Parts: sequence; C-alpha cells; structure tokens
Amino acid sequence: MDIILPGNKSQARVWAETMINLEARKLVDTANIVGARHLGMD
Repeated sequence: MDIILPGNKSQARVWAETMINLEARKLVDTANIVGARHLGMD
C-alpha cells in the first residue's frame, strides 16, 4: 500500500480516487432506484 503524505497526491492518484468515487455514487444511486421499486415507492 502506498503511503501518501497529506497534500502530496499525484495526479494519477487523484484521478483514480475521483473515478472510484463516481462509480460508488452510481452504484448507490442504482441501489436506491432498485430499492424504491421493490418497496413500491416508484
């Protein structure tokens, strides 16, 4: 595991964290939609 000092992130690391965050948000959104349909809130 890489040890990164605060405020010293490489551009590749920032990009990777951004993409991971985006995918996680999309998964949460999809889960909320499926859950709402399952509960009949749609």
